[in-house]
Parts: sequence; C-alpha cells; structure tokens
Amino acid sequence: MTLVEYEPFSNFCSILDQICQSKGIEEKMKIVESFWKHVSKVSSLIEIPARYLAPLDSFSILRLLLPELDNERRSFGMKEKGLAELYISVFELEPSSFDAQRLRRWQDPSVQQQPGQIPAIPGSFFSVLETVLRHRCSHTSTLNMSQINEFLDELNTSLERERKKRIFHQLVTKCTLIENIWISRIILKQMHLGLRFENILKWFHPSALEDYRLTHSLRRMCEDCSQPGFFIASQDVVLGQPAAVSLAKRQENLQRIPYLMPDGFFLEPKFDGERLQLHKKGEDIQCFSRNALDTTHLYGPHLKTAILLCVDAQDCVLDGEVLLYNVDKQAFEHFDQIRHYISISKDAKLNENFLITYMIFDVLYVDQNQDVPPSIISFPLETRKEILKGIIRPFHSQIRLVPYKEGCTVEDIKEAMEDFVEQKYEGVVVKNKKRPYLLGERDDEVMIKLKPDYFTGLVQDLDVLILGAFIGRGYSKIARIGKPSHFLIGLLQKDNEEHDKNVEVSWIVIGKVGSGYSYEQLEQLQQKLAPFWKLYDKLAPPEHLKQSLLKADAVPDFWIEPCHSVVLTIHAYEVRPSSIYSGYAVRFPRVAKIRWDKRWYECSTLEELIRSSEPSFAGCSVESLTSNKKRKVEPLLRVKFDLPLTQTLPEAIAKSSHFLVGVVFCIVGASSNQEKQYYEELVHQLGGKTVQSVTQDTCFVLAISPDHIAVKNMVKSFQNPPRIVRRNLRSRGCLEAKDILKVKWLLDCQAKDRMVEVLPSHVVWATDSLRKDMERRCDCWGDSWNKTVDEEELRELLNNVVIPDDIPPDVESVIASCPELKEIDYGGLFRSWRVIVEDFGHFCDTDAAAYLISFFGCQLVIEKEENSKVQNRDIPSCYYLVADSDAHRKDGVQVLTKAFIWERVKQHISQE
Repeated sequence: MTLVEYEPFSNFCSILDQICQSKGIEEKMKIVESFWKHVSKVSSLIEIPARYLAPLDSFSILRLLLPELDNERRSFGMKEKGLAELYISVFELEPSSFDAQRLRRWQDPSVQQQPGQIPAIPGSFFSVLETVLRHRCSHTSTLNMSQINEFLDELNTSLERERKKRIFHQLVTKCTLIENIWISRIILKQMHLGLRFENILKWFHPSALEDYRLTHSLRRMCEDCSQPGFFIASQDVVLGQPAAVSLAKRQENLQRIPYLMPDGFFLEPKFDGERLQLHKKGEDIQCFSRNALDTTHLYGPHLKTAILLCVDAQDCVLDGEVLLYNVDKQAFEHFDQIRHYISISKDAKLNENFLITYMIFDVLYVDQNQDVPPSIISFPLETRKEILKGIIRPFHSQIRLVPYKEGCTVEDIKEAMEDFVEQKYEGVVVKNKKRPYLLGERDDEVMIKLKPDYFTGLVQDLDVLILGAFIGRGYSKIARIGKPSHFLIGLLQKDNEEHDKNVEVSWIVIGKVGSGYSYEQLEQLQQKLAPFWKLYDKLAPPEHLKQSLLKADAVPDFWIEPCHSVVLTIHAYEVRPSSIYSGYAVRFPRVAKIRWDKRWYECSTLEELIRSSEPSFAGCSVESLTSNKKRKVEPLLRVKFDLPLTQTLPEAIAKSSHFLVGVVFCIVGASSNQEKQYYEELVHQLGGKTVQSVTQDTCFVLAISPDHIAVKNMVKSFQNPPRIVRRNLRSRGCLEAKDILKVKWLLDCQAKDRMVEVLPSHVVWATDSLRKDMERRCDCWGDSWNKTVDEEELRELLNNVVIPDDIPPDVESVIASCPELKEIDYGGLFRSWRVIVEDFGHFCDTDAAAYLISFFGCQLVIEKEENSKVQNRDIPSCYYLVADSDAHRKDGVQVLTKAFIWERVKQHISQE
C-alpha cells in the first residue's frame, strides 16, 4: 500500500483550488509544502522533500500536479472538442439541447451569455463545463489519488472509442463537480495554477530540474532524487537518451538584441517544421521530438539512409527541424502536412513528389576525438558550428545544413529578416555565437526568435497595386520555376479623380512583397494576371513607372497595365528612406488580404501612406517626398520631456567608434543646453542616435542629473503613468516604459570602447526586464559576478553594503559554544576535496558553506585574480562553490551548491 492510496482525491482538489486563489509564488509553495507534510505524516520538512515519500508516491502526486511533464501520459488523444463530446455522451445530453451546444461552442459569446440562462465565461472551457455539470454530478466521492491515476492510465492507453467512453463514464460519474473540473484540466494539461514547474522541481530537490531536463521522465526523476547523496554537478547529453532542447525566446524590441549579445550573433531562418533531435549510434538512429517523445517509427524509415550517407561520425547527436519538401511546388509544406504525409506515404506516387528533409543547425554530441569530451554543449555556438561542418556532408537532398549569416547590429537583423521572409521562411532566429547550449531553457542572451507578426508596425491596412512581378529562383521559395512569385507594389501619387477618362496617372513604387499569401492564393493571382504580363525593358520602361527610378536589383521581370492589375492590402513594419525605389520603401511588407473586390484606382495614395506612418514622415508633404529638390521641413509642436534639439547636426559629427550603431537614446536632466549637447554629440560619436522624446524605438533614457525634476517626473510617469501621459506616449508609438540610466554608463562605454553591461550603479530606474537581468548577474550589493572592479568602484560598492548586526560567529566560536560537537570526528568528510571559492571572506552567500567544508577537511582554493582563474580550471577533481547551480554556471568546471553541502553534513552528523 502506498500513502496516496489513503489520500482522497477531493483533498488534492481542495489544495489545487487554494493554490489558484493564493497570490505570489512563495504563498503558493507554502500550500504545496503543507500538502506534502500532510501526506508524509511529518510536522516539518527539515530535509529535501524528495526524501520524505517513496518514489512511487512522489510520482503519483507530481503527475497530477504537473501533468504536462508526465511523458507516460503524453496525450489523451483529445482536446476541448473531444472532451465535450465525451461529457455529452456520458451525461446523455440531447445533441440539440442548449447545454450540449454550450459545450460544443464553448468559445462563442452569443451562446454562453443568453438571457435567462446561467452565464459562463466565453473562451473558458472549464467555466462552461462547470455551468453545464452544476446539477448533474455526484455530491460525494470516495475515489483516492491512486484510483484517479489508474483511471487516467486506462483512458490514456485505450484506443477504441467505446472503451474510452466506458472508462470515462466510470470515472466522471463517481466524481463531484470540483473533481470533474480538475480531471478535465489534467486531461487537457491546462492546470493554470500560476506556478511554474521549475519552482516546484527546485523545491522538490536541488537537482530535480537538471535531472528532468536530462531524462524527460518524471518517474525516473523521482527515483533518482530519492537516493541519498544524489547530486548533478553538470549537465551533459547522453547518447540514446533524449535531452531537453534549447528554446528561443520571443523578443519584440530589435534595438535590445545587440545589447543582449554584444559579442555578435548568428542569424538563421526560422522554419515552419517539427523540432527533431537525432541520435546516431553506429548504423542505428533514434529520433526524439522537442518533448522527448520517441518518433523513430515516424521519421527513421525516411531519414536513415540519408543520415548514414551524409553524417561522417560514428556516434553523434544532432539538433534540427524536419520539414516536408514539395518537389512540384519547389517549396516546403506547412507544419501540419508532415504527419499527414507520413500516414499516407506508402503510396509510391506520393513518395516521388514529397521528401522528408532534415535541416540541421546544431550538434550536441560527437564521439570522434579522444581528447575532446563527446558531449559538447558547453562549447560556444561558433565552435559547435565548425564541428558540425566537419561531420556533415550534404550529399543527399534530404540532409541540409541550415544557412546562417553573421551580424552585430540592428541593421543586420533587419536585412536578414527581409531576406528570409522574402524566401518564404517564417522569420529569423538570432543566436549568440559565444554562448553554450542551454538544455530546456529560454534565455534571450542565448537565442531569440523574430517573426514579422511580432511587430505591429507603423503601416497597417495599406492598399497597394501590383505593378510588376519577379520570377522566383531558388529551392526555398514557393512556385519558382518560371512563374511570378514576388510582386512589385506601388501607390497612386495622388488621387485619380478622372480615372474614367483614361488620364495617365503616376505611380510611386514602395517595394516588393512575397509573403502573407498561401500557395493557393498565389496560383489564383498567377492565373488572373497571366494574360497581361509584359516583359520589362530597362531601356524603355513603361510610362507610368518613369517617376520611380528603379535600381538594377529592383527591376521586375514583368510589368502590367494598372487597369488589369489587382489590389493587395498589406501590413509593414516601417517606412524607410531607400535609394532603390522612389526614395523610400516599406520594410517587412506582407499581404494581409487580396482585394478582389476593389478596382485598380481604389488603392491608397502616397498622402495616405504619409498619414498612416507618422511620425516617420512627420511634417512632410507629398510634393516634398516626390520632388528632386531639397525640402524644408517645418518643425511640429510636440509635448516633450526635456529641452530643445541639439544645435549640431548628427551628420556633421565625426564617428570615433561604431559600437552604439542602432541604439537610440533620449537624454534628459541637463542643467543647460550646452551640457545636453555635449552628451548628444558623444552618443553620435560612438555611433548611436538621439531623440528628443521617448518613442517606441528608444532603447535607453540617459539622465545627466538623476535629481533633476525632469528625471523625477519621468520616473513617476513610468511607475504609474496617468491617463494623459499614457495617451501622450501611445500617440508617439511608445507602449512601454524605458530604462533610465546615469550618463556614467555612457562614459564607461566610451572608456572601454564597447557596450558594457548595465550594473545597479548605472541605474536611476529599471524596468522589470532589466531588474531581473541585474539580479541574475549581480549579488545583492550590486557587484557583478563576471566583472572585476577598480578601486573607485570598490569604494562605491562598500559604501552601499549594510552589515547586519547578527553576523553568524566563526566556526571555532560555534564549536566552543556546543560541547557535543567536540565529541564528533569531522575531519574526513571532505578530506579529499578541493574547492575553488571566489571572493572568500567578503560576507558573500557562499562564505558560510566555505567555512563549513573547510572545517570538515576540504582544501579551499581562493580565487581572486584573473590569472588564478585560468590556473584553477586546470586543477583535477576540483569544484566551484556557488550559491545556486542555475544562477551561476562555470563552463567546463563542475559546481558545488550550498544545498548539497548542508545535505551531506546533516547526513554525516546523523550517522555519527
């Protein structure tokens, strides 16, 4: 008998309700801990929680608390729609009844909030389910947690619909309303507790999260963590065992990326495919999904021959995406077509038209050189890329290396985005070339994903006309061979009121578009326009395009008379100056809709583009943009946070460096115009830009004097912006607060001739994002873990240190005050250990642990200078002492945590 067999499931549901209703992670974790103490029959959890219950009991609880981590119940083969049909069948609801329609149309507000009926929250399946089952469920229940797990296991393994329905009937008819709601949440894996699984696993055991990322097995994790002395010093990939894949973090502020990755980055296309981790051992291969599901039976037969031919390594682990390539269309199909193709791929004719293609972008393990460890996730990305090139021979069309570009500026990212989106990729993945591979983590300093959809953009719902077409070239673009696939687009220079009189009008070309439409829509466009295409003659361009001075790479293959063309509604990120088209162009355009209903003369005009893209063309007129003469822009009256513009034009300032290229600053808090002008010129000298008010593109606000009234007002407006300030910010495209830094940060950047990391001493006011970033990089007094300080910085740090009155006494004093400690022989516990300690003796988080292991016989290696750091890494069998294994990682060196030390000492004392 296990302990969970005595625990009613109703008690567990009450605990889940309490977690949902409580606020804050700390309060929620106290409720989890109280339930653990209740089940294990203890008054307090002195040791690691994993020690108090048998592995089977821990597993039974965690798989109900964290169903999304349970790989033994991957999927119940249903979502909200399937679950609704089961409830309709079990409770014998008439298919046409109001309650049955409620369950089926749980997202429809018109159904959920009808007069005379109990309202439910539209879009919340569980709210609708609670309303429907309110008077249909049992009022009492006798099921325990073990029985619930047995029912769910049977439901998960049942393939026949009738058997599944029978098991579900036995389960839900015995449960109360609250139990039914939580069972449905467990089945759909949508607990919504407001508590991340990382918090629970770290509480369960110091090494539980690392163990789960390595094994992807909740059961095995519980078994490992229950063992005395279990500890994972470092994470490594094991051949044949799925490892948690590194994940990309979404980022919507392009200006922030060079700051997050100051050493440069690689830019890769983002695919619409399925993540695949491939393990090769000799002539055998295994395939795993991003959730560690074994998919060898799906992809192994399609890829094995190509892998054996193209991979020049006996054993290796590759990371990439599997895509379905359509030979006829010369394009990759959508993600949802891959599994469909595999299910019907026995048809030989289909096999000739489609190819399962593996796009490889990383290598995690390679057993080639005895001098190099096989698991290479600790190597920087640029090194792993070189290793990958050395073992992959892309002789086969099914195995390809993902192309990538190098970059270091925002402009590099924008150019890559334009290029990849034009080639029909989803977007861009930005990877830090200096960072190791992180198992199962999202870190915006390691990998970022960007898609045009992430950016609202300045240009919305702009109606443009197709003026020309380009024949596609290259395997990655859709419908290429000899057919138009990208279109030259333009606007009317001004509204054509006399279009019926066949008056010649001028058109302004603003770019080309090749994304946003489906293959079927592209075929419709091709069929519609095919009779009207004319070859474009560079020497004799059509009359209506002469206004647009097209450069060589913007000249289309075909042009079309406007009266035969089609209107497209597009979205775009921004409007930028351009020497390629008519003087400016839309950036990242994508088709939102094909307007078959509109006539050619009903497209937008240049004046409408100017109005829609303000403030990009603030103060400009149509004539000023289309004229070859120099234009004079009248200043606009705007509400600003600070003083007038600098008197020196940015173009006249000589550049002394370029590390701030793409970074936009707003400088405030100056005591005089001359002081502000000095810092603005300094920003431009270092390659940056300045604006006079905070906009969406602003990266940082620089405060010359933090006590200036303008700075204080700005801090207040960011902390709790009144309605008028929010409206003012929104009108200028600024939807979020910005970090306010002291000019000391700018001066430090100038001194180091690079963009230095932001420290607490640089900050006047920080957003949540920067605050969390500094907490990760610095200790509680603002001292960076990675940066050495000079004398001035050390004095500033020491002035900020508040030494508490209750500093614990040294080890000798503790022993003198406790006679019983003198009777125990402690000398041998850590006698053979050597541990590297940083900043020892400065009241750091690790000092107490260092004193303790030293008392138990450990040899401490004090690390103070950079030279000693290099030498200490070569000491065999040596550990780094850190406060937390997640917060501080040392490449190539094992780490030792405080929690592990306390655990070992307590075990040793109890044995004595």
